[in-house]
Amino acid sequence: MRALAVSSSNRLPLLPDVPPLSDAAGVPDFETISWHALLAPAKTPKNVVDRLHAELKKIMSDPDMKQKVANIA
Repeated sequence: MRALAVSSSNRLPLLPDVPPLSDAAGVPDFETISWHALLAPAKTPKNVVDRLHAELKKIMSDPDMKQKVANIA
């Protein structure tokens, strides 16, 4: 698999050799914002969901992790 373009308006630090779609496809001003999600099956027990929530909240409060997410968004 090879990335042809990114949907942000600028190159991403994580993929410096991959151009933005506005350059690669000649679509000026194209940009789309990404979002991230953690999903679990509908019948996941509440204690498991609570634990996942607590752990993710802890992870995302780390400044290094915040910066990593900001760099890929």
